Amino acid sequence: RFPDNLIKHQENMYESGGDIYNRLSYLARRNSCVILAGSQPKISNWSDEIIPLSGCAESSKKQHIADVIVTLGRPSNDSKLLTGFLAKVRRGIMGTVFRIKTEFERARLCMISEFDYIEEKSNTLKNNKESKT
Repeated sequence: RFPDNLIKHQENMYESGGDIYNRLSYLARRNSCVILAGSQPKISNWSDEIIPLSGCAESSKKQHIADVIVTLGRPSNDSKLLTGFLAKVRRGIMGTVFRIKTEFERARLCMISEFDYIEEKSNTLKNNKESKT
């Protein structure tokens, strides 16, 4: 579930979102655990393969509170490939790009090399062209 779905529509997104993410942060510190929260990208970033930090939709307060933000984008809607991007890393190096091959029917994500990514992407594009003709 996306934490942003807990915000009432009539409330101020920044303040309400901030409250939810502050509570999640407190819960993580109190229980010495990791909290994973999902977010949709902004509509303007839907077709981006690399989604920047500013591409997180709803409350921007999550960007201030989160220690790490990883974004995932696709080269096309029908692709089984993802591009991961370390958009924020509070104690580390941000800006790293990594490639993932998916098998969602098996709930499998596998990191692949840049070479394999380029090959898979070109095969997907070629197959899409052939199926349209």
